[in-house]
Amino acid sequence: MPGLSPSQQVLGSREYTALSRYILGHHHLHHHYQTLEKTLDTLCEPVEDKFLNTRKPSDVEGLLFQAWEAVIAFAASTSHTSEQRQRLVDIMVNVKYRPTLTKDDQTCIVHGMTVWRDLPVLGWELRETWNFVEETDDNAVTAATANSDEKHKERWVNLNAWVASLVASLRTGHQKEPDYSLFCIWTVRTALEQEGEVTNIAIKAAAVWFMYGAAAIWDLTTRQKSFDGEVAKPGSVEKGKSWTGFTEERWKAWVQRYAYLQNSISDQITAELVGKALQAMKSAED
Repeated sequence: MPGLSPSQQVLGSREYTALSRYILGHHHLHHHYQTLEKTLDTLCEPVEDKFLNTRKPSDVEGLLFQAWEAVIAFAASTSHTSEQRQRLVDIMVNVKYRPTLTKDDQTCIVHGMTVWRDLPVLGWELRETWNFVEETDDNAVTAATANSDEKHKERWVNLNAWVASLVASLRTGHQKEPDYSLFCIWTVRTALEQEGEVTNIAIKAAAVWFMYGAAAIWDLTTRQKSFDGEVAKPGSVEKGKSWTGFTEERWKAWVQRYAYLQNSISDQITAELVGKALQAMKSAED
């Protein structure tokens, strides 16, 4: 199960190494720099080679999880303020538009998702990470507790920022799918819709969604994007609301909550992120 701290196996994987050489190479490891094309091949060719040999989509599922685990681990380790965040997003956009994997007119479809157009099982891998963070949290409400180590807190904020950027980038194309906006609701709900004290880390993790994805979230809001069942239900503060996704009423509640928090947060960095989130939300509305 993926967490926020990558295992030695992930750190030593060919996928993680390829990401490092492409994204970090031109800054720190110049003699190991790797091109985007080579990086994409490193991520995708194990899946492609396996399917071309066996023509069994079930044979590539594990390889997809392996690739995405490296991507998520790298995203969590990449500062949300760094340009490297968007470089990793761009890799995933390029993967999405890689030619559809086929053999003898048979398309590789994993659990109903086409390789590569639908970035199969990436959403599942992200969900495992979100679940892991919540299950290992002391109070199972906030994304990370005050007792969590600083690297854990930073990684949680970084990962949310990266997924927000991915959502924003995917929605600028002619295809709006796959959609990972449900993770926005989960993170923002934790920070802005729960009763009781909320940690600064939960507030930060929610703020970066608007800093890097406000326009996309506002678009989803105006389109009233909804989800099946109760996965996007409101938090305890908004109990009784019939929200099943993004609505303008919910957006306004988030703005009001952040406006309140901005004046009550003592931590300067958290307050700055809240201010940037509010500014981005206002810009998205204009």
